[in-house]
Amino acid sequence: MSADDSTAITTAFGRDTRVWLAAAVYVAVFTALSIYRFSLMGDCYDISIFEQSFWSTVNEGLPLYNSQEGAQFGRFSHFSAHFSPFLFLLTPLYWLWQRPEMLLFIKTAALALAAFPLYGLATALLGSREAGGWVVLSYLLYPPLHGVNLWGFHENEFAVAPLMFLLLSFVRRDRFLFWISLLAALSVKESVALPTAAFGLYLLLFGREKRMGLAVIGVSVTWLFAVQWIIIPFAQGKGLFEMSNRLFRVLYDPIVGQSYGEIFWNIIRHPVRTAHYALAVPERREYLLQLFLPLVFVPLAAPESLLIAAPSLLQNLLSRYRGQFAILGQYHAEMIPFLFYGFCLGSARIQRFLRYGSAAAGRTSSEPGASTQKEQRPKIATGILGLALIAVLVANAISGVWSFAVGRSDFLFAIAKPAERRQAALKLIASIPQDASVLTDVSMIPHLGRRVWLHAINREPFFARDWDYVLLDFQFPWVADVSRDEVIRTLQAKRYQTTLIEDIALFKRPGAPERRKN
Repeated sequence: MSADDSTAITTAFGRDTRVWLAAAVYVAVFTALSIYRFSLMGDCYDISIFEQSFWSTVNEGLPLYNSQEGAQFGRFSHFSAHFSPFLFLLTPLYWLWQRPEMLLFIKTAALALAAFPLYGLATALLGSREAGGWVVLSYLLYPPLHGVNLWGFHENEFAVAPLMFLLLSFVRRDRFLFWISLLAALSVKESVALPTAAFGLYLLLFGREKRMGLAVIGVSVTWLFAVQWIIIPFAQGKGLFEMSNRLFRVLYDPIVGQSYGEIFWNIIRHPVRTAHYALAVPERREYLLQLFLPLVFVPLAAPESLLIAAPSLLQNLLSRYRGQFAILGQYHAEMIPFLFYGFCLGSARIQRFLRYGSAAAGRTSSEPGASTQKEQRPKIATGILGLALIAVLVANAISGVWSFAVGRSDFLFAIAKPAERRQAALKLIASIPQDASVLTDVSMIPHLGRRVWLHAINREPFFARDWDYVLLDFQFPWVADVSRDEVIRTLQAKRYQTTLIEDIALFKRPGAPERRKN
């Protein structure tokens, strides 16, 4: 890396106070919004999985164990579902404050961190620090980013910053940072290998570094296969190469495919049918609009860059699970760095096209034309980025993310509880000792994560053990595969004691541990 490159990167990370200030404001605002949304007791189910995983690591020495993710009922490592070794780096932070709110703060800070490499990337591609600052502002105001942030806690969010560093190191030709960033991104989740493999293909087809492109493809594909066929089966207690496609069967229609290989070959063999399936549902078309409208469709001016985002985008558009094609969710997090890379490339391309046209006109009327180019360049860049900023603000007004943040918009089962019912739920939760096993619904499970046995209500876990406590909200949407009547009859037959407040019921098993009175 040259001295100029080093200076540019140092400037991006250490000297521009505007980026630091914008990132700090983002962290403050969205940490507060995330915690407030969490406090409303809607569906933040996944937080409980990760908090229980961190809790078991810190307090039991078990590597990311929880009682919720196994292919069958029991206690398994999070690696039985997804391979995310980077989570170990977050464990000391959770140890400092063992609360779900800590996870929401860490996630928000990780998303804000991506603003710094994006600033360096935009400055390099657009040729000015001012343009870099505008792009960062658009990123921090981007509604799909807000949707990722406000929808609980997941691994996906932590891929944004290393992927942004990957792009910056590619532009700066810093090989060391490039490979560190690639390995960091892959350690977040196995699905990140799809866009990184596509990035390798991008380098192979459009970049000068053909060997690097082949190497990136090789590393990404090898990582994906090793995780799917060796690591996850081992964590599930199966033999090597016994990969389960249970998740694919749940999320994807057989005509799409129920493994990475099937989906890939169906796209190759039946592109028209695949495209029709992906765009036939209005919500999927709306999802595309919500991704590209805030960027005023500028990434389309650099279509080759969209090749990198294509695997993640298709993975979402081809799913039958609504949460995968909605901006209120984590599934598009890996796409965001490449969409902004396309935005910067597209803006630079439009800028060059318009500048050369203006320069040609200027040379016709007066010579030399160089001064015209210098005058037009900042005006063109400011116009493009200003239009994008207006589009981002408009998208914020119509996307529903802000109303979701304050509990005024429902999505899937994320329905906020009224204040009196939240108080009733918290009162009942406070009566449950930490050493008790608990079965509950998705609205209250995130508030019960610091214990050995915890699960959301469903038929298999309900009958798998005699739970010490069963906590259910009868006004919250019932999403279990066992009926309420069957649950109540079974608990009554086992002589569970019932406490009912505001239609929230706490069932206590005879002989279950009780909270000690101080």
